[in-house]
Amino acid sequence: MTDESRDSSPETGDDRPPVNHDSVLRYPFREMRMEWFDDYMDNISPSKRVAVATRLMDCLMAHTVLHEDPFLEKAVTFIYNRVATHETFRNMTGVFGEAHDVFRIVCMTAKFTVSNASEKNALLNLLDQHCTRFQAAAQKTKSESSETLIAAAGHVTECVCSLRKNMASAEAFRRLMDSIKFLFFTVNTRNGVSPYSSNGKLLFNTFVCCDGCPCYAKLRTGPTVFLRDMEKIKVLDCVMIAAVNAKDARMHDTTSKFLHNFCKDFMENPHLDDIGHLIHNGRLFYCRTALFDALDNIESISSPQSDIADLPSAKTFTLDRIVLALLWVKSEVKEIRLLCNLVPTLNEALSSAEAAYSRLDCEDVLQVVYTLKEHILAVFLALSAPEYHVAVHSRDVFVGKQADMKCASPSCPGTTKDLLKCSGCDVTFYCSPECQKADWDKHKNFCHEIESRRSQPASPTIVYGPVQVLKPVSRRDD
Repeated sequence: MTDESRDSSPETGDDRPPVNHDSVLRYPFREMRMEWFDDYMDNISPSKRVAVATRLMDCLMAHTVLHEDPFLEKAVTFIYNRVATHETFRNMTGVFGEAHDVFRIVCMTAKFTVSNASEKNALLNLLDQHCTRFQAAAQKTKSESSETLIAAAGHVTECVCSLRKNMASAEAFRRLMDSIKFLFFTVNTRNGVSPYSSNGKLLFNTFVCCDGCPCYAKLRTGPTVFLRDMEKIKVLDCVMIAAVNAKDARMHDTTSKFLHNFCKDFMENPHLDDIGHLIHNGRLFYCRTALFDALDNIESISSPQSDIADLPSAKTFTLDRIVLALLWVKSEVKEIRLLCNLVPTLNEALSSAEAAYSRLDCEDVLQVVYTLKEHILAVFLALSAPEYHVAVHSRDVFVGKQADMKCASPSCPGTTKDLLKCSGCDVTFYCSPECQKADWDKHKNFCHEIESRRSQPASPTIVYGPVQVLKPVSRRDD
């Protein structure tokens, strides 16, 4: 929204809360600590280690590209160096090799703006070479996927030409980055991640938590915390999304082991967990965790080979856990803008679960359970949109806001749900400039107060002089 109706700049001031330097913050604000990864791989059968590590890199690369996460990029490099020397890995780098090539291109292109002129030209030449190679390889195999790849690579070439004409153009650079990201998701389609936002638009509009995001300010100005294990939770989130959305059995097994080691007691009392409150989308991560647990319990009920196949009481208890998970997820999403639209689907799932209680010993329970599973998968898929990933923010200011957001002007008739943000305080919303102007007399004091809190105080002037030694003065006794 425009600043036309606002007064001149407010008086500067600094009444911000003091910074708490005692808090220990790791990922997503610092590099991932990956020492635990070697211990985890030691617990996997030697014959499966390379395959698991390769699929794990697939998942992490997708999230790195999607959100431009530099620390996740280093985690991929760490794992790659661990398996690159294995002969098994060298023999299975077909599809993964193509995805990894594009992944490296994305990571190099992300550093374009801080490169010198020769480095920029070298990078653009490299992009042209790779796109030519991708197009030549795709033309040898006539299929729908190869045509999509040819089109994606061609679009990258067009964006390269556009950026060559104006190396300083931020808009041309963003178009190039988005085109390479789309090329990556054209090559790597088995990660369970969609580059499309929850509204179905192809919009790379997210960024990871960093020193400049609200999470960091909250952690640095609040009580002392020790933010640990976030790297494990981030990896778990990436793997879990692939396990469910891509129906990947290997990643499902990996997720189950992660949950057993790190989150096994969560469903007993989810409100005691700190990570969900401290990190952005932490609660939504645990919603996905609860739904994953519910899907596992559905398999236990429906499979004749499960341990509870002949135990009616155990089946009832398992169904209770499913209902608990659905009710908890419903309580979390019903107050969130856009996600509140999932409530009807969750109600349908709860109705299916209710119907299953009386049919647990009947053959037709499988149909009811199948319907229940489909509802849960639909909710999980919606919660897997890029803007809902753990430690990720959307540049859309309305994502994650309350479902009942309204225009701040008391005289507004409330005929539209489309809102615009006040550019002064960034926390008040109006449906139109007219409503903002009508409410300005009441809003301006609050707006100036919030704006002044964000203003940086003037840095103190420091003058360095010669070092002087102060000698003690002897005292005279009277």
